[in-house]
Amino acid sequence: MAFRVLAEWYNEPWAIFIFIVLIFGILALCVFLFSKFVLNKNKVEEKPTEEELTKETLDRYLEEVDSPETQKQFDEYEKDKENK
Repeated sequence: MAFRVLAEWYNEPWAIFIFIVLIFGILALCVFLFSKFVLNKNKVEEKPTEEELTKETLDRYLEEVDSPETQKQFDEYEKDKENK
């Protein structure tokens, strides 16, 4: 008797639609959980320290002085700065 009711319910168009949506929903949930807990388990993001970030930023903006004349001007500026 229960199979007869189930067979009649199963053949309805809205029931088939709900069944298909449930199957794809369960499949999507399984893929999501698999990717979240299994695939990303070994990935560890290493965040750089504040010192490394500071050094990287300074290296981007500062350049080494190669010219002796320019170095001499910097030295004179430092002396003038100290005398004031």
